[in-house]
Order: sequence, then C-alpha cells, then structure tokens
Amino acid sequence: MKPRCPKVIFPINLPALARLLAQKRIDIAPHRLEWELCARDIANALGEEGREVFHQVAAVWPGYDRRDSEHCYSRALSRRDPAAKHCPYIRRACRRHKIDLDTPQLRQGQACVLEGQKDIAPKREKKNVDRDYFFNTQHRGRNLLGANYLIDLLLRLYNKADVRRVIDDYGVGMEAFVSKKVEDSLIFWYINEDLQLMNAKKMQYRVDGHRDKAIAPRILYPQNPICLYGLHLIDKHDKVALVESEKSCLIMSLEMPNMTWMAVGGMDFLNEKMLEPIRDKEIVVYPDTDLDYCPPWQKSYAYTQWKTRVMQLVKKGFDIEVDDFLEDHCSSYDRLCKYDIADLFINDRIKKFQKWKN
Repeated sequence: MKPRCPKVIFPINLPALARLLAQKRIDIAPHRLEWELCARDIANALGEEGREVFHQVAAVWPGYDRRDSEHCYSRALSRRDPAAKHCPYIRRACRRHKIDLDTPQLRQGQACVLEGQKDIAPKREKKNVDRDYFFNTQHRGRNLLGANYLIDLLLRLYNKADVRRVIDDYGVGMEAFVSKKVEDSLIFWYINEDLQLMNAKKMQYRVDGHRDKAIAPRILYPQNPICLYGLHLIDKHDKVALVESEKSCLIMSLEMPNMTWMAVGGMDFLNEKMLEPIRDKEIVVYPDTDLDYCPPWQKSYAYTQWKTRVMQLVKKGFDIEVDDFLEDHCSSYDRLCKYDIADLFINDRIKKFQKWKN
C-alpha cells in the first residue's frame, strides 16, 4: 500500500473569514451538528478569543439566538483541544461554498504539516445522483404485489390504481425489483421543485408495514442536501400538509388526496430553511405522538416542539398551523406506540378489513 504523503496547509484567518461570511450572508452551518462542529473548530483554534468570531458566523442563520450560541461555544471550549487547530469542518464547508482559503486575506501564519491525514484536496461540491439507479428501482408498470412489505399492505387496503398513482407521484423505488426479495428496502427519492434528484433514503419495513427499527435508515448521498420529501408536487394543490415520515406521505395521499402531503424527514428538520420553497402555501402540520417526555394527560413532546417552531414561523410570515387531530383522537396506548396520523388511519382500515373478512 502506497504511504500517504503529509499535507501542508496554512492556518485560517478566522476573523477575516467570519467578516467575509457575514458580508456575503453565507451560512456554513445550517444544521445543529454542523453548528456544533463549527464551534469546535473555532474554539480549538482561538480559544476564548474566538467567541465573538463564532457569534459572527452563527448570526447569518435566520433563527440565530445569542444565548443559545453562547452555550454552544462554552461547550466547545470545555472540550477544547489546542493541538487540533486546522479546522477540518470549516475547511470542508468553505469548499462546499467555493470559498478559496488560499488567499492573502484568509491565510494566516506559517504553514503546518498534518501527518497521516486524509487528502484535503478540493472535492466536488455535490455528487451526482445515479439516474440509472433511480430508474431501475422504479416499478415502471410491473406487478407490484410481492415487491415490498409496505407496498403489499397498501395494495390490500387501498385501490390498486390509487396505490400505483401515489408511487408514481412520489417516485418510490423498490430494491425488490433488483434482488427479487420482498423484505428489501424502499427507496424514497428527494426531488426538489425544479424536478432535480437531490438525494435518496433507504428504509426497511416489516410485514405489518411498520419500519424495521433494527435496521437504521440510510441516506444514499450524505454529502448532498435534502429538501422536503414530495417537494416536486408543490403545484398540485394550494394546501400543503406536513408530516415527519415518508411513509405517512404515501398513506395520507391515499386517504386525503385533496392536499399535497410532504415530509420533513425528522422532527428536528421543521425549520425556515426547509420550508422556504412552500412559504406562499397554506401549511398544516401533523406532529407524531409519544409518551417519552410527558404523562398522557399532557400534549406530546413532538407536538409541543413543533408548536413552538410553528409560532416562530408564523412571526416570519408563514401561513402555518398545527393540527390537534392526533392529540384529540389518540389513546394512551396509541401514544405509547408513537403513532403518527398515517398509523391512525391505516389501523382503522385494517380493523374494517378484518371485520368484513370475518
């Protein structure tokens, strides 16, 4: 194996970089994890002197809160490693945004040598989504029965033509057509409002249609951004319904086709940046239920979290509200199972099917 050559890099002039980011309104840390990594890099490089630099970088984010940023930077300082001054996350983020750090304004001090580090040469900002894989994992008129556990369940509970329509609308892929195994994953393709393939997520489902939690979902292109799932259907209706999971989009599009159903992909992704493309739409949010953080006579944790974020979005001009349907109709057992709105509808349909069968 060929030995890896040591890499020579120049330290970054972080105050100058912060001024540049603020001037051009470039957000290099749009998500929580990236925000923490950015604080770690600045703390390692500058220590306490970097606190105001971090605030200048963080202030670009629309939801910036100084007190929260103070706590974030204090945590980073408590774990500071003075030997790690090369700011790996900030360098990657600058490459993504095509910011050249090798300029007189942004270079600082003497070059340092990183022994045994991975190659930090500029990489492509975004990996192209494999369009052949996309088309090969679509059904394209094949017989859907036996393709996937979740799809089989939908075919038994809903009209087959409607199921085909929803799968076509959302571009659901099925690996079963490649490997011939019904227990294989579904592939949810993230397509933006310009009909560009942005990313894809693989999810495994059990025979009862629920996600197999023993197998973690996998993002196929982790370096690519993720938009709202179903965003390419933005012009279908004036009213948009937001849920957390992709599966709920499929089921609720069968139950209530008078709205465009979209998924944020996770409870923490309900934010202004994710919802910006649908700002001019009427938005209704349906949070999941749970009993992890509160007794059954109180509102669910997910509900209270999304309710708080929705109130912030309303102040920023969004026409958005939270629907209390799940909180009003779910039993304690339903909340213990962490039901979402799709679970409630599909369980009711299963009960009717079993009653008719008997």
